Amino acid sequence: MSVSLRARAATTGWTSLVREYRPTTRTARHVAATWEGEPGRDGWLRLLPDGCVDVWWDGEALGVTWAGEQPLRVRLRAAVPSVGVRLRCGTAAAVLSGAVWDQPGRSIPVADLLGGRAGVSEVEQRLRTAGGPARRRAVLEQWIGDRTAAGAGGSGAAEPRLAAVVGSLGVPGARVPDVASTVGLGERTVRRQIRAAVGLGPKSLHRVLRFQAFLARLEHVLAGRESLAAAAARVGYVDQAHLGHECRRLSGSTPAELLVAYRRAGPGHGRIPQDQDAGGGDAGAVTSRRPSRRSA
Repeated sequence: MSVSLRARAATTGWTSLVREYRPTTRTARHVAATWEGEPGRDGWLRLLPDGCVDVWWDGEALGVTWAGEQPLRVRLRAAVPSVGVRLRCGTAAAVLSGAVWDQPGRSIPVADLLGGRAGVSEVEQRLRTAGGPARRRAVLEQWIGDRTAAGAGGSGAAEPRLAAVVGSLGVPGARVPDVASTVGLGERTVRRQIRAAVGLGPKSLHRVLRFQAFLARLEHVLAGRESLAAAAARVGYVDQAHLGHECRRLSGSTPAELLVAYRRAGPGHGRIPQDQDAGGGDAGAVTSRRPSRRSA
């Protein structure tokens, strides 16, 4: 729900479109992107774990979505364009609340998460009356900016070195003791801060980031620049069995199914749509939320 998506199901001819935009300078520390989406038809969107959190408006209420360590299915309605903000990995607790990690794998109302004192009803009313998706994105991003400026998340400011920790955990073969030494923090401190800021332990976050790195290599595989096995080895998978296990756990699909879905989507889309969820579920789109191209 954050990068350009052009998904055309072979049997139905439906088209979905999600456009991603750069955040403003004011929110760039916490916001990876804002986005607006047109589902094209009623259906389900399967979000793959990436360590990020989305705050989004579905036409009725603000929701918070976090996949955790498993794919998350989100219902979309064709007649309701949506807008959202994707928070950078490690910033959601400071922007919203540490309680966001209490309910992984589902979309929850922001009003339930933050209560009535966070101005949620006011921003929802502004979103209802805003003219068009661009204005709604601006309203939502301003609210996020106001919360971060006021330190309203209730979890304190993010550790300045947290971004370096997250980046280091994305390196193939990363080990917590080495990461802690590199950034100048104790191992226990790293484990505690990652859990509080991301909702996952360091090992789990490493697995999620490794999987995202693999998804980013699929375009090279389709272009014939490297084999699937080479792509897996490059990002740190031991062998094909290891890759297969992790893909099924984090996406519900095999590597071959992900590759087919990526091919069907076309080049440069940054997402992984497919006609049906693995296991014969509802038609929809699978997204990695790992952008390969952004809209200006």
